[in-house]
Amino acid sequence: MIPNEGDERVNVSIIRQAQNRDRLFLLYLLEEIETFVYRVAYYLLDDEDKASMASKETLIEIYRTIDLYNEKEDFAIWVQRKVTAVCIKKT
Repeated sequence: MIPNEGDERVNVSIIRQAQNRDRLFLLYLLEEIETFVYRVAYYLLDDEDKASMASKETLIEIYRTIDLYNEKEDFAIWVQRKVTAVCIKKT
């Protein structure tokens, strides 16, 4: 799970609903992880513009592949791998 500003975590039921292609839950999930995705991208790329572009690409990738996420895996690690893969392509 991904901590956000209030040190809360993304609720598993939100992820499940997103995996079922409930558009509202999917958009909500992407909004919840947006800052986390950017922070990881910025850490890896050390460039605001590249991090912003990588974040957008990663969020699109997560949108496309959320149904492949396995609940047994930590969601934050799954997201970090997605961000890392996009950032590698940018370097």
